[in-house]
Amino acid sequence: MRGVTLTLLGHLAKAGGIDAQTTLANLYVSAPPGVSYGPKRAAHLYRLVARRGNSVALMNFGDFYAQGVGVERELGRAAFLLGLAPDVGFDWAAQRLQKIKPHMSANDRASVLRLQSEWSDQQRK
Repeated sequence: MRGVTLTLLGHLAKAGGIDAQTTLANLYVSAPPGVSYGPKRAAHLYRLVARRGNSVALMNFGDFYAQGVGVERELGRAAFLLGLAPDVGFDWAAQRLQKIKPHMSANDRASVLRLQSEWSDQQRK
């Protein structure tokens, strides 16, 4: 990855560009030559984009929580985020959600309900 391209993506991401933030997050995880592996930086960027309802970020950020990549493993939050992604046509997220459901505790399930309620409240505003 050329330094100029990475710098430009960084500037666009800081300016709030969804595509730049998502692309930069992907690069931090895939770590091609010239880009350091940065799962925490990727998680931060996915969080920013997911809050804006971006389906790719919801799916990837949910998977980060399911696996504990860049964030502490939290199956309730993973299930909530992955549950939002299929609503916009991501079958992979639904399949991933089905894999983690059997491993969820009662607390994880309660967390999903709480997060769904908070999300609904935010969407009404």
